[in-house]
Amino acid sequence: MSLILEHYLYGFGVGIAFFIIAWVVSLVLGKSSHIDSVWGLSFSLLTAFYYYLSGKVIGQLDIIFITVVFLWSFRLGLFLAYRFSVEGEDRRYVEIKTNWNKTNVGFIGMFILQGFLASLLSIPLLLFSHGVVVNEALFFVGISFVFIFTVFETVADWQLFQFKARNKNRTCNVGLWKYSRHPNYFSEWMIWVGLFLTTLSQGALGWFSFISVAIIFYLLNFVSGIPIIERDARNGVFKREGEKEYFESTSVFFPLLPRRKS
Repeated sequence: MSLILEHYLYGFGVGIAFFIIAWVVSLVLGKSSHIDSVWGLSFSLLTAFYYYLSGKVIGQLDIIFITVVFLWSFRLGLFLAYRFSVEGEDRRYVEIKTNWNKTNVGFIGMFILQGFLASLLSIPLLLFSHGVVVNEALFFVGISFVFIFTVFETVADWQLFQFKARNKNRTCNVGLWKYSRHPNYFSEWMIWVGLFLTTLSQGALGWFSFISVAIIFYLLNFVSGIPIIERDARNGVFKREGEKEYFESTSVFFPLLPRRKS
């Protein structure tokens, strides 16, 4: 346990260093939105780093785990990089820098915070790289969750991207977005549930991974995800066509059938 904790602390160093490098890149670009793509890629880096530290003989289940985690991580990172290249800097970071009265140079604190959070959340990656599966059925349930909801997240992101390109100033209410106002966030959370189950397949120590599940849920629903995106709507300001009806009839996070108008 002490060795795992030691390696976890090393992970914080690697994660924060990775984001500091990303901050340097932001100085060159003059923009900060690529921080989201770095967020996605950081989990591949941390997975590889933890496996290196563990010295573990990599078996078939490890190969499956690494492959699916890399698929999720690179998919997230590359999609966000592509979106950044098409749409430009995310308004969230423009607003944060404005509120903090920060230039790109002074924005290093946000990058360090993201590096800290990525490392904090990496508990399931750390534990799985250092453990041995004792319940293969539970492992396959968990890794299936990661894979399936990576696909769901991809579909949700692509549906929104395509809708916005073809429907200016309208609210996306098609496909997965018909059942949740944020199906991409729900899918991301379910991926972490899957990672939790994979570590639980190694024994009771896996329960520590539930910390990551709880933190992700809290961040998405109460901090940097939904509250920022829906700030205007929650204050009764609806800027897009159909937004008010969509806001009133569609579940905010968990996919549910649309509520009927009374």
